[in-house]
This record gives sequence, structure tokens and C-alpha cells, in this order.
Amino acid sequence: MASVPSIAEVAVRAAVDKSFHYAIPERLAPLLRIGQRVLVPFGTKTLHGTVISFPETSDFKKLKEILSIQDPEPLCSPHLLALTKWVAEYYACAWSEALEAAVPAGAKHGHAASTLLIAALGVPPDEARAAALGLRAKAPRQSRMLEILLGEASGELPAADLARSAKASRAPLEALARAGLVRLRKEEVLDDPLLTGEVPLQQPLVPTAEQTAALEAIAACNGFGAFLLHGVTGSGKTEVYLQAISRVVEKGKQAIVLVPEIALTPQTVGRFRARFREVAVLHSRLTQAQRRAQWERIRAGKARVVVGARSAVFAPASDLGLIVVDEEPESSFKQQSKPRYHARAVAVQRARMLGIPVLLGSATPSLECWEATRSGRMRLLTLTARQGGGALPPVLVVDMRQELREIHKLSHLSRPLLRAMAAALEKGEQAMLLLNRRGFATAVSCRRCGWALGCAHCDVTLTWHKREGRARCHLCDHGADTPEACPDCGLAGLRYLGFGTEKVEEELAKALPKARIARMDADTTRGRLSHQEVLGRFEAGGADILLGTQMIAKGLDIPNVTVVGVVSADTGLHLPDFRAAERTFQLLAQVSGRAGRGPKGGRVIVQTFNPSHPAVKAAAEHDYEGFAKVEMGHRKALGYPPFARLARIVVQGREVAIAESKARGIGEALRAVPAKGAEILGPAPCPIARVESWHRFHLLVKAPSDEVRRRILAAIPLKLGSASLRVSVDVDPTDLL
Repeated sequence: MASVPSIAEVAVRAAVDKSFHYAIPERLAPLLRIGQRVLVPFGTKTLHGTVISFPETSDFKKLKEILSIQDPEPLCSPHLLALTKWVAEYYACAWSEALEAAVPAGAKHGHAASTLLIAALGVPPDEARAAALGLRAKAPRQSRMLEILLGEASGELPAADLARSAKASRAPLEALARAGLVRLRKEEVLDDPLLTGEVPLQQPLVPTAEQTAALEAIAACNGFGAFLLHGVTGSGKTEVYLQAISRVVEKGKQAIVLVPEIALTPQTVGRFRARFREVAVLHSRLTQAQRRAQWERIRAGKARVVVGARSAVFAPASDLGLIVVDEEPESSFKQQSKPRYHARAVAVQRARMLGIPVLLGSATPSLECWEATRSGRMRLLTLTARQGGGALPPVLVVDMRQELREIHKLSHLSRPLLRAMAAALEKGEQAMLLLNRRGFATAVSCRRCGWALGCAHCDVTLTWHKREGRARCHLCDHGADTPEACPDCGLAGLRYLGFGTEKVEEELAKALPKARIARMDADTTRGRLSHQEVLGRFEAGGADILLGTQMIAKGLDIPNVTVVGVVSADTGLHLPDFRAAERTFQLLAQVSGRAGRGPKGGRVIVQTFNPSHPAVKAAAEHDYEGFAKVEMGHRKALGYPPFARLARIVVQGREVAIAESKARGIGEALRAVPAKGAEILGPAPCPIARVESWHRFHLLVKAPSDEVRRRILAAIPLKLGSASLRVSVDVDPTDLL
């Protein structure tokens, strides 16, 4: 009979790079298991921690005792403990931080309530508008919440979504409720809408020769194997996922499918539900109770297929046979807060630990994965033709410089694009328009002296939102009214420069007055079900034109869409980020793939002021390999991934001099580490030098290998900062702004 443990090794929820030993009280010893959360004394505080082992002895004579057990059952299996330890080591974070990411709050004990708090306007719109105006100076967050509710057609939102959109806590909402300006009510939450309703089971399609070859290669994998499925848009990558998963499920095993953002791709969930009855879904729009229910189904083995966003890579599937990462280059797979992990890398590591295959797929693979196939670390599987034999849509590139010269005015919708949409609508077909910028005007400035309305807290100009009647910062959400005259020179009548989806929607309504337009961006999809409602209406034919940001570029398969327009291919093309060209190519190629999915065919019109740019030209020619070859040459010459390993250190301070001094000190410490072939760049001000009143400096580590990078980063303590100074380390950064 196994002895009862007396010592527990605990990963404490604190920014420390080691675990701690605690004594186990006799009353808890029979109940305590590895993977359970516990409450422990830590200095003068009481903190949560996770039991990671039961050592037989300890070097410390006097150990503090564990206070209590937080969960009746372990939330982390030994495998997930090992995986999170790897995450902590690779991404230079505390083990406890990795554990927090692996076991989200909703999966923890105590979230069994099945109600959702809804916030609705408690007064007529005119009265709420007046109240919002009156609260702007003394209670800006309360004012912002009222403005958001006024912008919703229903006048209501889940309280959690409202607080998130306003970047506020619940306190301002409760104050509004006490004043009678907002009504709070509880609604019973049933199942996730993505899993409700009957979906008829569908039989697998007859695979093409290329799909068969891909499936056989995956099936023949005995142990760990990483595969990159490179298939043109519409080539049937999802069918390969489905049939590969089916073979795994038939063996009694489970599969995880990662998608960029589940709330944006309800069609994807529908496809999996049409093949498998035991499907679980994990995504950011779940309530705590829904998340816990899905977590328990997965852990109990009642869900054979798990479909989810980034955090689903940690799903507690106990008998995994396959992991799939759809649209692997998508930036949403990278977490931007601690721990800053990339779900693609974690998926590959989890598959390696378990000795199972991992399948990554995209029409526009990341250059990191493409290089991995060249070096033999991944196996390339290709789908070169569209399923059903359809052709890729022809792409017309409209030079907006020429358009401007010919029509003698600046229009955001070119004549070829308007003609194509009008012709499609006349035949009862639909169109999609992409503009990866929201709002009405991107800047408000003086035509005489050049003054621009900037954010009081960030080094960016404010974006004018016409419907709201205010200019707003897209980083911190600070809002401001536009002055009637320039505050610097006194000139009346400011200019509204640039454009976003709100302005294009207005121009579109004037140019095509009979068209029914649905807009899909962060301003119109704040609610839990907003994405499904907009997409469902468009898919059912309730709208003729879908205008949106990058959230419409992937995952949609609507046969009646015959025209896709890109309003500005230049958005993001010239950002100070080495991935700018790659992201532009990927976005153009992906949104182009939404056209011509049905027998009617389709066409794509791309508007640009830079038609000769390699990313634009390659996307127009559907030439991924040509683009990759050119871009790889640039990356190799400059020493950027996939030919180097990066880490970015960002130092933020309330005082610019203190932040800069700390950044310089870190730079000196990093350069003191013996590391052949490594390069330390900076410190320098970040491209956006101030965000939310924090002054920002960054350093970039370029290393020839993971091992060299880890050795350099070891010079930075995990706990390095204070109330007025922050230091963050981002391994394999996807954002350098």
C-alpha cells in the first residue's frame, strides 16, 4: 500500500522561477493529489498554487503547511504539468503562469452558475445620450458604457462584454445601475449556441487523389510527425482534417482542432458537428459555466473531438491521437499577455511529448513552417486544385493613382469595383468587401498648421467615429470631442482624413442605394452572439454586401459570393514590422479565396496605390511559392525568422527617463552573456512610444538557436518591475509595434 505523502512541491502563483516545498497536514494527506490546486502561505500573503510532485525529503527543516485544497479533482494531468513546464521554460515565464493559461478560470471549481448578467439601457435613448454627455468629464467609463449600449441595436449587452468593450471593471456598471441609467437582469444560459440545434449527419466526400495521398501519409505516421498541409483556398483542407480525425476517433482516441477564433467561424463548428456527434467547443465567448461544462466533458472522454481557439491547445483530452491547427499563421494563435505562448508551437510540442501526429494547414503558410518543410522538420502535403474542379478567381488590381487621375477626385470605391458589385447584385449574387480599418476617419487635423487630434494617453491620433459622434483611441479607448476650431492656430473647420469601415459603408449606401449592407467589425460585434448573427444573416441572403475587417477574410464558404473587393491593399503594408509584407500577402490571398466557391464562379478586385509591391503582385497571381522565395531572401539577408530566433523585451515606465535607464541596464546585462552569433538591438523607443500613459522602450534579441536565446534571456529575472515600471519578455514575437 502506497504511503501517504507528507511533503508537496507546489508551483505558487507568483512571478518566481522555482517551486516550493510545503508540509501536508494529516487531514489533507489522504485527499491531496498531483495536479490539484491548493491554497498556501507565501511570505505575508496567501496564494494559490498547483501540486506538481510529492518529494520524499526536503532540504528545508521547517516547512509551512498547505492551508486547503481548492478542487476536489486534479485539473492538470501529469502530461499537462509537463507541457506547462515546457511552456514556462521556452517562453521565459513562471510555471504558475503557464498553469493559469492551461486551466482557465471557467474550468475551476466554483463556476457552476448557469446565469448570464445582461446590461440594458434603463432610460430612453435621448435621456441616456444626455447622461453620457454629462458623465464624460467626471465618470468617463460610465459615459463610455452608455455610449456602447446606445450603439447596439438592441440597447443591451452581456455585462462582461460591455465591461470588456469599455476597458473597465464592473464598478462603473454598478454605479449606472444604482442611478437607474442601466438595468441589470439575469438570464439562464443554456448550451453554447454553436452546439445547439440539430445538424444532420453527413457522409464523407470521396477524396481526391491529392487528399488521399495526404490522408495516407498521416495514417502511416507511427509516433510523432509534423505535417504542413498547403492547399489553395477551396481545395478541401477541412475535408482532410475531418477524414484524418475520423480515423483517429474510430480507434477510440480524441482529437483537438485549433481554429483562429471560433466565434468568427461558426461554419467550421457546423462542419465538425455534421460528421461527429461528440464535439466540444472552447472559445472566448463562453460563459464560465459553459466553459466548465465543456472542460468536464472533454476530461471525462465524452467529447471525442475538441474544436477551439488558442487556449484549446491545453484541453484535458486524456487519449489524444491527433492535433490539427487550421490557418496556422493566424496572429490570434499568439497570446499577447503572460504567458506569451504561440498555440502552434505548443501544439507541436504536445504532439511530440505524446508521440502523435500534428497537422498544420493553410493556403498561405507562415514562412517559419515553410522553411521547416525545406529543412525536413515538417513534411509537406499539397492540395493544388480546388475541390470540385473550380478555378481560383481572377484578380483585377486597380491602381488607385490612375483612378484618381481619371476621375479627378478621391473615391474609396473604384469604378471597376462598383460595376462588379452592381452586376452581381443585379443577378441576385452577393459581394464581400474587406477594409482592415474601422471607424469613419483615421485622423482629425488642421489644414493650415497641421495640428492633429491625438490621444491624451497614447502616441497615436484619434479615430473619428461618426455614429458615436466622438473621436476615439483604438489602443486605450480614450474618447474626445472634436473642437470647432484648431486649438493651435484658431482656424475653423478641421479636416477629417483617412477612412475606415464606417465611412466606406456610408459611401457604399450612396453608390448602391438598393443594396442591403451588413458591417462586421469590432464596433458592430461586441455581443456574445453578434458574429453569428451577422454571418447568419449574410449566409441566409438577408444582406447583399458584407463589409468588414480581417475577421471576414477566413473560414467563410458562401457559394453565392461572386465578388470580393479589397478596398485598400496598402493598409498595414508599410508598418515598421518585418512581417508586414507577409501579413499583407496572407490577408489578400485569404480574402480572395472567399470568391467563386460555387458554380457561379467569381472575381476579385484589389485596390492599391502600390500595385508593383511583391506582396500585392504575388497575391493577385495566387503565387505563394513565388512570394515565399522573394521574402525568404530578404529575411535571410537581414537575419530574421525563420533564419534566427527572436525575443523582444519591452520596458514600460511612468517616467520616460526611468524606463529608458532600465532598458539600457537590461541591454548591458544581455550583451554581457557569452553568446556566439547573437545580436542585441536597442534599446530604442517602441514604434508606438507611449500607450495608456506608459513610456515604452524595447530591445530585440536575435539568436542563432533556441538554446542560445534561452541562455541570453536567463540574464533577466522573472520578477523585474514595480508599480511604476514594467518589464515583459516576448519569445517569438509576432508584434513589434
